[in-house]
Amino acid sequence: MEKNSEKLHLRHCILHLYHCGSTGAEAARIIQDVYGKDAVNDNTCRRWFQRFEKGDFDLKDKKRGGRPQEIEDHELETLLEENPTQTTRELGQQLGVTNVTVSRRLNALGYNLSKKRRRIQNPDGS
Repeated sequence: MEKNSEKLHLRHCILHLYHCGSTGAEAARIIQDVYGKDAVNDNTCRRWFQRFEKGDFDLKDKKRGGRPQEIEDHELETLLEENPTQTTRELGQQLGVTNVTVSRRLNALGYNLSKKRRRIQNPDGS
């Protein structure tokens, strides 16, 4: 399951358990029993329950302040589709950012970075 769709699914589970009358801690335990210990923690469920208590049932991420993203994910993925053997350094040079920035975005997108010359492996393993 893709990372964002997995997060959204877990949020739906939290909302369901909220409507069933569970507490945040109980919801976390139930979800951990089904999806594993690292799926969600108590604090996350409690924060979602607080939002629901205020009448906010929107499960999507809120816009956050802070520094804007330096590169767009679709630009990065387009470059990878054109030449999947590029290193993070080569991608960074093309995008005008550091290889560290490229690595962080790729990790967030689910790509696996091998240590040998920072070669990139698609999320599906290819």
